Amino acid sequence: MADGADADRLHTLGMFASAFAGRPLAVAAQQPGDPPWTDGQTVFIDPSLPARANLPAIAVQASMIAAGSLDPDIVASAGPPLPVGEKVFGDRGTPRFGRQRRRAAEGVDLGG
Repeated sequence: MADGADADRLHTLGMFASAFAGRPLAVAAQQPGDPPWTDGQTVFIDPSLPARANLPAIAVQASMIAAGSLDPDIVASAGPPLPVGEKVFGDRGTPRFGRQRRRAAEGVDLGG
């Protein structure tokens, strides 16, 4: 995504992300097909999708930043990342929720 139109598109999406986050954020392209993510300063999106298809993902990532959901202490309380390929959603919630319930039962302060 090096041409001027693509740069303008990313800049516009960055303004959209910044409005949700309440602070400056950039939007950058990543490998086509990769899921959206953020490092807290930039939201990385799939450039092969139309801009409109990326809006919900940008809004979610920027809103998590605005809410403080990605602050280091919050992220650390969630425990280590799930292993690659582990089923995240199931009939009874996520494995991470189970891990948090076990920690709460053991008296670990989850900050909430």
